[in-house]
Amino acid sequence: MKMTNLSSKLVSSSSYTVFVRGIDKISALVTVILLTRILEPTEFGIMAIAVIFVGIIEALSRVSLEESLIQKSETSNEEFNVSWTYGRILRSWIISILLFLFAPIIASFFGEERLEDILKALILVQLFNGFENIGMIKYTKAMDLKYPFYLSLYNKFSRLIVTLISAVILQNAWAFVYGYIAASLTSLILSYYYSSYRPSLNFNLKLLKSQFNFSGWIMVTYILNSFYSSIDRSFVGKMLNIATLGYYQIAVRFGNEFPGEIKSVSNLVLFPFYSFNKEKIDETRSNFLLITKLITFFSSCLLSFMYLSSDYLVILFLGNNWVEIISPMKILIIASLFQIINSQSFPLFKGLGIPKYELIITSVFIFSIFIGIYPLIIIYGLDGAALSVMMGHIVVMPLMLYFLIKNTGIRLSQLFRTFTYSIFSGILMASSINFLLFINDYSISWSILLQILTCAISVTALIYYFLTKILKDPDFLRAHRIFKREIYQRYF
Repeated sequence: MKMTNLSSKLVSSSSYTVFVRGIDKISALVTVILLTRILEPTEFGIMAIAVIFVGIIEALSRVSLEESLIQKSETSNEEFNVSWTYGRILRSWIISILLFLFAPIIASFFGEERLEDILKALILVQLFNGFENIGMIKYTKAMDLKYPFYLSLYNKFSRLIVTLISAVILQNAWAFVYGYIAASLTSLILSYYYSSYRPSLNFNLKLLKSQFNFSGWIMVTYILNSFYSSIDRSFVGKMLNIATLGYYQIAVRFGNEFPGEIKSVSNLVLFPFYSFNKEKIDETRSNFLLITKLITFFSSCLLSFMYLSSDYLVILFLGNNWVEIISPMKILIIASLFQIINSQSFPLFKGLGIPKYELIITSVFIFSIFIGIYPLIIIYGLDGAALSVMMGHIVVMPLMLYFLIKNTGIRLSQLFRTFTYSIFSGILMASSINFLLFINDYSISWSILLQILTCAISVTALIYYFLTKILKDPDFLRAHRIFKREIYQRYF
């Protein structure tokens, strides 16, 4: 595939992905704001435990065969059927059985009887997910995300509507359960509507083994990622209480969702992008530095805004009953920048066919957080859990840089130049907002929040204008031309 066509596909698929993720985040934000006015923190805590446990079982049983389909240049329908049989159908039944068996044990461990029924009800979600059409992967492999975009959009919309209606009627954690069921059923139906491919059972062990040679590393990484995303919340739920876990869950949603989305978008879009061009290491290296520079630039601007306006966002949107989440939320926002930088290497490693490095980095991260989280929670409470997460991201950064330099030939000086604009923009953004808060005596009101938002958008636009029109940075100019050609001229 020619580089121009590849870049076009990257921008097109990215635009779909970013748009649907944006809609998802806006709908999630609206949902959380409304639910915090309806439900007690304990209800959020109960559902957090259920999601953590389901996530761990999903990760333990995920054989990651679909990634091998994306990474390989040519794949047959038989390979898709093998992935569907083992990676979805069989896996969904295994998860369902484990949920049924362990539900009473988990409920007893956390001292919350309702958890048993909630976990058993989530079995329905797993069965729906298992039968979803694997043919949708063909769109991802081709970097044509139009129909996956529509599927995800309707999925989020159905979950939003069902969750809110259920919350108003039931006013308990079951609202989340019905939302998950509605979303999984929507995805199941639409996957067969949007894809003409019809999977069938295929138990070919030889093909399974060949797919697993690549996916094995990713499978173990997913297992570790499930522990990464659940260690802090599990410790909070057990060492403190369910209500406190509810507070921490919302702090994570506001403070840690953004880097999670960046990581998801990068894996969805950049993994096949790097896979297409994996033989041309010079172009891959150049593309990685460009993409990383752009992502970290805009991320630093957004995270600076979120950090300095966190008091306003929590008090004005959620109310004074949720001020307890402000401090851990700020710590998680700082940790987010390190997470975003680290996670940019993961789709590159997978695209180059060396997923083991993501596994090693994730292992070290989990080990670091596991060592520090208990004493930090004892000393600092909720802040301690957030501090352990930040510590883990900082510890693994040198390791990520070492693997990156070793396998791509990128020089450390190139990486430092890549992050220069992010540091500059973050400092300028923070200084501008801090000055605005100072002249307003740090008082909290909707008008001041609007001023902060206006300031953040204006500063980001001014820095971008300076880099493209005055400084004429080649990377920003290249990105600007691609955006103008593929987005602006096409749609406007």
